[in-house]
Amino acid sequence: MFKIMWIASLASLLALVSSTPDRCVCQPEDSCWPSTDDWNTFNNTVGGKLQVIHPLGTPCHDPTFNSATCQYINENYSNSTWKSMFIGNFNSIGLTSGALQQTNWEVNTTLNQTCYVDTSRTIPCGQGNLPVYGVAVESADDIAATILFGSARNLRIVIKNTGHDYLGRNTARGALSIWTHKMQNITFSNNFVPEGCGGIGVGTTVTIAAGVQLADLYYAVAQKNQSVVIGMAHSVGAAGGYIQGGGHSPMGNYAGMSTDNAVEFKIVTADVSPSQTNLIPGKISRRK
Repeated sequence: MFKIMWIASLASLLALVSSTPDRCVCQPEDSCWPSTDDWNTFNNTVGGKLQVIHPLGTPCHDPTFNSATCQYINENYSNSTWKSMFIGNFNSIGLTSGALQQTNWEVNTTLNQTCYVDTSRTIPCGQGNLPVYGVAVESADDIAATILFGSARNLRIVIKNTGHDYLGRNTARGALSIWTHKMQNITFSNNFVPEGCGGIGVGTTVTIAAGVQLADLYYAVAQKNQSVVIGMAHSVGAAGGYIQGGGHSPMGNYAGMSTDNAVEFKIVTADVSPSQTNLIPGKISRRK
């Protein structure tokens, strides 16, 4: 079995838009918040991928109580694999969820807003610290368009894949969320040549998109009879906080951390220029 170096990730996203220091970001109650027409126009820009985000417990509370859906959620809620793999795929049962692995980050204690799945249906279900809208991005173009819209409207932007961030950086009240879970492409190369390396190949590599989870990556490399330096929690996304934080691995003693084995990152930066026209998937650079 060969060791496989990996690239995280083709059309990956590590992009944040921060607010201008002398002003706060817009919130839904502010006059600067985009109008319905603005959101509809933006939705057209991203090909209809904009979603209204609801707390996971919404079907368990009045006036949106749905007994069957609430029971289904309660039966699976303690399963972290279910939460990470299916938590954004509730359109089939009438819900797009912004829920996280750690429920405390969904709650806004200042505004006394909660939406737990296991509390009385008569308790009001608040949005808490969940974003209001999210874009189910499928390409670097979608990511760039979201960043440009959020920057122009002074919106807080957060990034989420599987919702594992224990520091709560993938959620925020009144935010616009970039959801990467649908970016699932995995490709292999026998001798990958990184850009700017003089045409010199670095050997066997796997290139992953921003939404790929460890379980899918393990399966893909197993079909190639190869191995990969990644973690144990199979529901975690490989290209996000895992590798950005170093990436502990069962193979660490032998091959180092995941970061040590990355040969190229292609990212969408936070300073995407509004004059950008020819967006190259996976590599958005600033054009002046």
